[in-house]
Amino acid sequence: LGLNKSLTGAESCRAVSLLPALLGIHRGFYYTNSSGPLIEGDIYGSSLTEKKPKVVSMITLGERLEAGEFKFVYVVGMNPVLTLPDSHRIIAGFKREDCFLVVHDTHLTETANLADVVLPATTYLEKTDVIVSDCHPFIRLALKTIEPQAESRDEYPLMLELAKRMNVDMTWVHVGPWKDMAYNFRNAFKDGDFQDLLEGKSLQFRYKPIDAYQTKSGKLEFASKSVTEGVSSLPGQLEISSDEDEFIMLNSSLPQYLHTQFRDVYNEIPRTIWVNPKDAAKHYLTDGENHIIYNEQGELSVNIKITHRIIPGVIWAPRELIDEKGNPQNRLTPGTPQVIGGGPMFNTVKIRFKE
Repeated sequence: LGLNKSLTGAESCRAVSLLPALLGIHRGFYYTNSSGPLIEGDIYGSSLTEKKPKVVSMITLGERLEAGEFKFVYVVGMNPVLTLPDSHRIIAGFKREDCFLVVHDTHLTETANLADVVLPATTYLEKTDVIVSDCHPFIRLALKTIEPQAESRDEYPLMLELAKRMNVDMTWVHVGPWKDMAYNFRNAFKDGDFQDLLEGKSLQFRYKPIDAYQTKSGKLEFASKSVTEGVSSLPGQLEISSDEDEFIMLNSSLPQYLHTQFRDVYNEIPRTIWVNPKDAAKHYLTDGENHIIYNEQGELSVNIKITHRIIPGVIWAPRELIDEKGNPQNRLTPGTPQVIGGGPMFNTVKIRFKE
């Protein structure tokens, strides 16, 4: 959620989440609510094994990789070299002699180019799947239009093959996904059953009561009773300070570059940042020319677009760009998580222009 990806993100989300209650509305709008549907069963598998996996924040992955914490990394459908903070550290970690990197993806991404092994994945056109949204209650079946091309493999048969070769023989590992979904979704729908879904009918999830809260009191609590030590129980506004010659660097997920794979259709992500005319004049920036932006993390060469569509004190890029030397924009983004929730701070990165 973009609102969360800044220094003030967690506090902003806390404040926004209280607005429905102030208006007398249960829950109100939600962006993502995977715990809402009445799904009876463990579709994520966390209860199926007694051995709990080690979970680390992706925000700190660069530091961990560079330090050699992980000797084997398996990346599925993700491009961390481009999309995660501390990208220069992520690259350095993947290049370590003692780190073996496997990438399972549909495209040769920046991450795949560093891999020891690349496994071709099926696209959405090559596999039948169930489409679930985090922001509405509808679910439907999506049928494949073609068979998997060349050596492309879907996630499930690939994982099953790996399990067999590693002699992993626990029963739950080898349960078929459609059988598993039929069991877990047996009472999940308002207007049909799993067989209806398989026959192509669009269904709606049943949801838990919207007036049932997971707080200790069972009510919506304005002042949190389980907040992190040292954090106010009520949301507060944090100030974002910057020096006179510093800029806040923003980027967005435009439809053309919502995913780094979309470059196949819309060409490369532009190496362009937008700057307000007042800031351009002050720092002697020329429209259409390259200039260097930098901070304590490193520097990037970017092309300047001068426009009134951006406010003073802010620069904006259409997506995480890569400069002409191959440096990702997130080289300038530190891997420092927020105090509350541990979220990223992409949208409060401070940069300067090299004169």
